[in-house]
Amino acid sequence: MHIELPSDRLFEAIKIVSHAVVNSPTTPILENVLLKVTNEKMVVIANNLEMAIEYTITDDLKVIEPGDITVSHRFIASYLNLLEPTQLTIKTDTGNTLQFIAHKNKTRHKGLSAEEFPMIPLVRQDTRCGLSSDIMKRAFSKTLFSCASGNIRPTLAGVCIQVYPTYITFASTDSFRLSEYRYTTSTSVEKKISIILPTRSANEIAKTLPDDTHIDIFFADNQILVVYENIKIYSRLLNGHFPDYANFFPKNTSIHALVDRDNLIRGLRQVSLIARENNFNVKMTLDKSGMIQLESGDTEIGNSEIEITAEVQ
Repeated sequence: MHIELPSDRLFEAIKIVSHAVVNSPTTPILENVLLKVTNEKMVVIANNLEMAIEYTITDDLKVIEPGDITVSHRFIASYLNLLEPTQLTIKTDTGNTLQFIAHKNKTRHKGLSAEEFPMIPLVRQDTRCGLSSDIMKRAFSKTLFSCASGNIRPTLAGVCIQVYPTYITFASTDSFRLSEYRYTTSTSVEKKISIILPTRSANEIAKTLPDDTHIDIFFADNQILVVYENIKIYSRLLNGHFPDYANFFPKNTSIHALVDRDNLIRGLRQVSLIARENNFNVKMTLDKSGMIQLESGDTEIGNSEIEITAEVQ
């Protein structure tokens, strides 16, 4: 392999794929990124077996000799971070050794054979849904906090995404909290699609997505593929069925309160300073006189009572 390209372009690719890199003493190849070069392009890939990211570079790339090799993510990320933006030459020597040349500076680093790097399974791209990156990031921000942790109920350790012909829902629950974000849009699906995206994958996808960008989502039996610009993000899905939560949301309410959002958040944060000693249990009382009361109850360090003005009906 022998290529020339701007160092900052490669650094951008490394930063994006880093979301799929893991520390794995038992499988050190997962700590590497794959540099795959053909005559037309260079693809930078990271794969942790649950999630994989591909970043394709074509612009300002000069390919002298194609090839592929893996290199430590920790090394190449640190090296490029310390390098002033410049034209960078990368070529392989014998024994899977990479040589980096910038100006008159040369650095050699031992890599690992690309043959050891895990392959990314192909995802059929016949079931597709288009969406704005802003909507997807907002959906994750409204649901990730209530995902379950641990392996007690694996199907709750992720976000349930359901795609209908006229809308999409994102939902999560840890059996104590239940969150749903619904977005009305015309999708290209003919029948309902339901998947469970692991929490970690959802978190990392949310971090990589840019603002105001169209993304395409492809669904397979046990995988999802998110595509935007020159980036592809693959993720395995959780097996099992998400609970049918529709009936958990009440159809009617006996009390309705309108309160300033910032005041409520501030009040909850204040009472939580004490309630954290009681597993963050906070009692909320809605008074039709126009107040919301928040109480921590008695704990070993004290108690807290907060009143917030509201319109209670």
